[in-house]
Amino acid sequence: MTTTFSRKVRAAALALAIGATGTLTAVESAGAQTVAPLQSCVTGRLVHTYNLVKEPVPGWSITPFDADTGQANEKLTDSAVTDANGRFRFCFTSIDVDRISTAFGSYPVTSLQDVYVWANPHNLSTRTFVFNGEYYSTATEFGVRPVTNLTWDYQSPVRKEIPSGVTTDLGDLSISANPLGQISADLAAVEAWLPKSSAGCRDRRDTTCPTRFVYRIGNEIVIVPDTRRPSEFVSGSLTDRASSIDAISRSVLVDVYEGPGPFGRPAECPAGQYHCWRSAINDAGYGNYAFGFGTAQWMTASILKTNRIKGYDLESVDATTAGWATGNSVEGRVAAGLIDISDARNEGGDKLAEGDRVPGKIWTTITDRLPLTFSDFVAKRAAGGFDTGANFDSTLAHNTLTR
Repeated sequence: MTTTFSRKVRAAALALAIGATGTLTAVESAGAQTVAPLQSCVTGRLVHTYNLVKEPVPGWSITPFDADTGQANEKLTDSAVTDANGRFRFCFTSIDVDRISTAFGSYPVTSLQDVYVWANPHNLSTRTFVFNGEYYSTATEFGVRPVTNLTWDYQSPVRKEIPSGVTTDLGDLSISANPLGQISADLAAVEAWLPKSSAGCRDRRDTTCPTRFVYRIGNEIVIVPDTRRPSEFVSGSLTDRASSIDAISRSVLVDVYEGPGPFGRPAECPAGQYHCWRSAINDAGYGNYAFGFGTAQWMTASILKTNRIKGYDLESVDATTAGWATGNSVEGRVAAGLIDISDARNEGGDKLAEGDRVPGKIWTTITDRLPLTFSDFVAKRAAGGFDTGANFDSTLAHNTLTR
């Protein structure tokens, strides 16, 4: 991959991103909020529909405008980012001063503000830019880039004459026609689960967060975890939420390892995609890469609070389960073992329960010591002073894993 791709996409991001300089505070009920004299406030929620269920859209940059007639629309205040519930709130001066032209001259006219909001999926607080995209290839490079003739922004209907001195609720603003809503919700779910660095980065060792590009290409999600390394990208299916979360989780691991780390390219992945979504988790096709893929599946199960991955209930899989290969080279075995270590209950030979699907000691070992295989993980977990005693060994054996 040449640096030409990086320059192209950086330029596109700068051209498309808006300056989200505002920050959101907790959203109270409209009746409980105090509004200054000659000020108006609006609140609302961005939503999209996934599997017929209305869900919030967090992490979108959003800006309020006054819709003017006969002159440019006016930005009313700085942009902000929708919160975890998709909500936003802005306050601005109540009075709009326009000018009208008549045969006798131009005169100022005052009225209340006619307000709409404009939003896009670029979240500057997490340095994440979301695009509709496409694959491309030349004689010297293969990569992904934005499709500039497809829109990824949203403009709400205009609410006429926002009253002064109160907060007006614009209600639920549906971006369901925009296919990037699901991606934003999935990104936010992973962000909420991850421990952050003091600078708010996904890699808790980082003091400066890398820029991340996320693309929707057909029914795929494609992620460049760090635009300084544009040839490293991760893909997954958008037809299954677990696949989308898995892809985002793998991209976080690529960010943490600052490169492929515990990943490689399984034979069934397309050329150029080194971290794709394999169809099977119960065979030994991953080899030494099973730890990386299994860790992403553990993250996915933890974030979604489920045991079911790719059709299997990983809590019910043990050494006697038919059709399953055994050992450290089976992604599903690694995922199931990590689930048993980190969950809050035990069954059968599972004797360890470190929490309720929180990142915990597993994530600390990964981010602090960067293990490359499951055996390496066990050794580095022990070096970190975490439990690798009899209960730990029993839990490994329950999942056919070894030191």
